[in-house]
Amino acid sequence: MAIVEKEVAKKVKIKILSTQDGDNSDVFIGVNGKTLNIKRGCEVEIGQEFLDVLNNSIIDTVIQDNQADGTKITRRVQIQRYPYQLV
Repeated sequence: MAIVEKEVAKKVKIKILSTQDGDNSDVFIGVNGKTLNIKRGCEVEIGQEFLDVLNNSIIDTVIQDNQADGTKITRRVQIQRYPYQLV
């Protein structure tokens, strides 16, 4: 009789933070037909596949830096769409 080991899904505990623009809406995440709706500010335990989606959810934005000589430099940066904290 063969022994089959069941792969245990890795879980992580996170808290999704509010954004600088005041976005406090719930965060919907879907992976291969499985979905989660996560309330911001609450600690939740999610599978690694959902964390991978959060890590890959980035947006391009433009920021402006003031230089010492008074000029302004505009540059593009990538930031997390759904910033989170590991708990």
